[in-house]
Amino acid sequence: MKVLLTVHQFFPEFSAGTEVLTLSVARVLKALGHEVRVFTGYPATEALADSERFDQYHYDSILVDRFRHAYVPMGDQTSKIEIGYDNHLAADFFGHLLEEFKPDVVHFFHLNRLGTGLIEKAVAAGVPAYYTPTDFWSICPTGQLLRCGGRTCAGPSTDAGNCVVHFAASQLPERIGRLATAVPDVISDLLVRIVRSPRLPAGGGPGARGARTAWSS
Repeated sequence: MKVLLTVHQFFPEFSAGTEVLTLSVARVLKALGHEVRVFTGYPATEALADSERFDQYHYDSILVDRFRHAYVPMGDQTSKIEIGYDNHLAADFFGHLLEEFKPDVVHFFHLNRLGTGLIEKAVAAGVPAYYTPTDFWSICPTGQLLRCGGRTCAGPSTDAGNCVVHFAASQLPERIGRLATAVPDVISDLLVRIVRSPRLPAGGGPGARGARTAWSS
């Protein structure tokens, strides 16, 4: 059986828990006689053209296809936030990889910087796919499900206003950040709805334009 494993980063440069789990599964599957391949990501620091972002290497006799991503616009996307969870370039490559390798099953371990579009490609190709999350990334961009100060978070509020507050607080001086985290979720959700509302005038002043830019970037 052909098995395609997907993880956000992999050996030899990365060796934390999710990477160890992925490698261990790959080794066991190979020992059982299955053909295994890994698709992973890598934070590239050099400037690369879209066509240069994909390469291959072998690790422990496992063929690894690698996506060299970065927090920069790429492909047809300009939002650096969007490409972190729905990267069109990675998804298109993954679609071609499915056609080439023709796996019998896909197992996702982590999709950060690769994007949830990989799941859609597997579904479209009719390949059975499974997901074993190793942290809270699928519902929390930080993967920790913790608010500032280490307080436990119950997950995104109705309009993810608490997530916006968390990100804003992490970019502010500590004292101001603590004040920001005290904003009730109902208020932060309301502010998110206002900023996203099509009724907000395009020329609604510097504050409005700044808010729209921050939300869409």
